[in-house]
Amino acid sequence: MELRRLQRGEGARLREVRLRALQDAPYAFGSWFAREVDYAPEIWDDRAAQSDAGTVGVVYLAIEGGQCLGMAGGYFAGEDRDAAKLWGMWVDPGARGQGLGRRLVEAVSGWTRDCGAQCLTWQ
Repeated sequence: MELRRLQRGEGARLREVRLRALQDAPYAFGSWFAREVDYAPEIWDDRAAQSDAGTVGVVYLAIEGGQCLGMAGGYFAGEDRDAAKLWGMWVDPGARGQGLGRRLVEAVSGWTRDCGAQCLTWQ
């Protein structure tokens, strides 16, 4: 299982996993499938580029056999760099129970520390 940061040019990959997550567990996010399914490709591409830059927000993916089995993301709200916020975490139902969610949140937490923040809070 590969855990890595979402990279520039992977907007379509983000869209695919995000929409799967919203269909499976909409209660885990501050959005819903019907809202995001019609987002323009540029929105997904911008989010991927933002994650790649890693200055304002980040998305980590869990990938196995070319398929994305989970994601978690964090961001800084405004200028306050003391605390980052975890906006969500999702693991594919077939990959649950193996500690993947914990690993994804730990990856976001590591990004938080690398950015100099003191803590990661839940949105």
